[in-house]
Amino acid sequence: AFAGLHGATSSPWYLFDEASAVPDKIWEVSDGGKTDGESFHFVFGNPTRSFGRFYDCFNLLKHRWITYTVDSRDSAITNKKYLQTLIEDWGIDSDYIRVRILGLFPSASDLQLIPTKSIDNAKGRKINNIGDEPIIMGVDVARGGNDFCVIQLRQGSDARSFPKIRIPGSVVRDSMRLINIISEMAEKYKPDIINVDATGIGGPINDRLKEMGYPAREIHFGGCATNSSKFGNKTSEMWFKVREWLANNGCIKNNDSNLASQLAAREYFHDTKDRLVIESKKDMKDKKGSPDDADALVLTFATNIKARTQDNQSHDNKSRLNRINKPGQVLDYNPLFRG
Repeated sequence: AFAGLHGATSSPWYLFDEASAVPDKIWEVSDGGKTDGESFHFVFGNPTRSFGRFYDCFNLLKHRWITYTVDSRDSAITNKKYLQTLIEDWGIDSDYIRVRILGLFPSASDLQLIPTKSIDNAKGRKINNIGDEPIIMGVDVARGGNDFCVIQLRQGSDARSFPKIRIPGSVVRDSMRLINIISEMAEKYKPDIINVDATGIGGPINDRLKEMGYPAREIHFGGCATNSSKFGNKTSEMWFKVREWLANNGCIKNNDSNLASQLAAREYFHDTKDRLVIESKKDMKDKKGSPDDADALVLTFATNIKARTQDNQSHDNKSRLNRINKPGQVLDYNPLFRG
């Protein structure tokens, strides 16, 4: 209703109540209406979700907002005795108390798959000795539009030291350009396996990489899980592996806001067979955008392969470090990129 609102002498005025539940797309439209005049934007609500634009107001975008957090115990009109009873029942550190009484964002939303705390810990965690762990490349293939094709590498607990490549979907329409970029990355980092999203054009890309002699394997996100009694599909199984990895020893880039927000935004449920299932990619895209960066990391957990041996190990840890380009770097697509 307010899309396209412009007027140099106007003062657009927005008020969002229950702001945690307001979809990001609506926030985006309001951004466009604040380009003229002197605009105002007020948002209120319980901090029920540890992702989304309301969460960003207090975190990623906190330098843009004047924020206030209200602890119910400081209010003159609340029943302090009842609030204390709730704290004793649930615990001061529980998400219920954090959201409903303390005015703080939860460690994890009710159905949030990966707790925000796990993601934050993975950003600051020291990389353990990875020894002879295999190097795995994940390639999430975009289908054009606003999506990105993302190339992510991981060796054991380390998904931080390798650069990550993000390529606009418009570039991926020329599949040979994508194949060239993947092959250049593969020549430099010598992955033991390349897991390629087989949806759409991913299948032919995987076939071409195999023809070129690379250890490519196509992965079907909607395929059957290895443990089909516990997980509803392959995607859910991989995402739960990432959750376990992040909770234990996983290390991700500290400055990769795309990955962090996508990991935190995915929710899950139980199907009619009581199997674990994550929400569909369509629902995820409607809520937070396409999870391209997260899916590239997830693909590195698609296969179980043996540790590197003297026969297949083309380098030791010292030479590996020499091949890693600027630890923590996230690279947008550069047409002149040559690894």
